[in-house]
Amino acid sequence: MNAKAKGSGKSPKGSVAAASSKKPSSGAAKKPSKHELKAQANEALRSATRGALERAKAAGNYPMTLASLVGGAQLSAAQVKQLAKAPGDFECALSLPNAKVPSDQEQVWAVLPGDAFLLAQEPRLLVALIGTVRSKKDHAVALAALIKKLPKPLHGAFEEHWSLALGTRSLPEGVGALKLGGQHKLFLLADIVGVPSVPAGASDHKTRSGAAAASRNGHHVDPMQTQPSSFAVSNAVDPDLKARLLAAFDRLREQSDMGSYVSLRDLRTELPDTSRERFDEALNDLRRDWVFTLSPAEGRHETVPKDILDAGITEQSRLLVYVARRDA
Repeated sequence: MNAKAKGSGKSPKGSVAAASSKKPSSGAAKKPSKHELKAQANEALRSATRGALERAKAAGNYPMTLASLVGGAQLSAAQVKQLAKAPGDFECALSLPNAKVPSDQEQVWAVLPGDAFLLAQEPRLLVALIGTVRSKKDHAVALAALIKKLPKPLHGAFEEHWSLALGTRSLPEGVGALKLGGQHKLFLLADIVGVPSVPAGASDHKTRSGAAAASRNGHHVDPMQTQPSSFAVSNAVDPDLKARLLAAFDRLREQSDMGSYVSLRDLRTELPDTSRERFDEALNDLRRDWVFTLSPAEGRHETVPKDILDAGITEQSRLLVYVARRDA
C-alpha cells in the first residue's frame, strides 16, 4: 500500500488543491453586460431629464426649451439624440414632430409626460411655429399648417386650444389673425410694416418692445423677445358661475345616457338665469383651465335635434354641441 501510494506521486489532497485554485475568487466583481450598461445609462438619462423638468416646473420656468433642458440636465449630444428618438422613455414630452433635433433648440419645448397638453397651449411655441411655416410670399398661415409641424399626440389639443383662442379673440401678444377664404390665418405683428401698437395693459418692457423687435432676420423669430402673455378674457369670469356650471354638469352626467357627455342644450337649461354670453365665457374659461372639452355632432348615428344644434358653439366651421370633463 505504502509503495503504491509513493509510486503514484500524487495525493488526494493535492488534487483538491489544484482543482480549487482554478475557481474564481468569491470576492471578484462581475463585469456588467452590455444590456446592463445600457439600462444603467438609460436610467441616468431618465433621472437627469425628470429632475431638470421638475426643477423648472417648481421655479415657474415651464415649459422649458430643449436648450434649457440640455443645460439643466447636462446632456451630451448623443443623449439629446437619444432623447429626441423616444422622449417618453426618458420622462419627457417634446414639441418635436420627429427625431431630428434642430440646430436652434430654443424653438423646441419640453415638459413632463403628464403635462404634454401644456405644450399645445404654449404661446411661444405658437410664435415659433408661425415663424417657421410662413414664407416670403405669404406671411399668414392657417392653423392646419401649424399642426403638421407638431407630434401627432399634440394635434387635437393644439387645434382645440388655438381654435378657442381665435373664437374668443384672445391670441397672445405678438400674434394677429385675419379671416381669409372662410378660415382664420395667423401672422406675426412683427411682419406688419411699421411698429405695431401694444395692447392695453402691457406693462413689461420686453412685451412693449417685443412685437417691434421680433425677427427682422430672415424667417427666424426669437419667441423669447415677444414674451406673449397667457390668455386674457375681456371680462373677468365669475368663479361662482363656473362652480355652478360644474355642479350642473355633474348632475346631468349622472342622468345622461351618452356616457360622459352632456349636451350644451341641457347644460344651458340648468342655468336659466345666465345669459348666453356669460355662459359661454364661463364655459370657455373652464376649457382654458383644461376642465371641459367640447365635441361636434359629426359621426353620431342618430339625428341630432335642432334645439341641440341651436345651443352649440361654432368654431373653425365646426358646430360643437356636447361637453365632457377631461378627468372623466
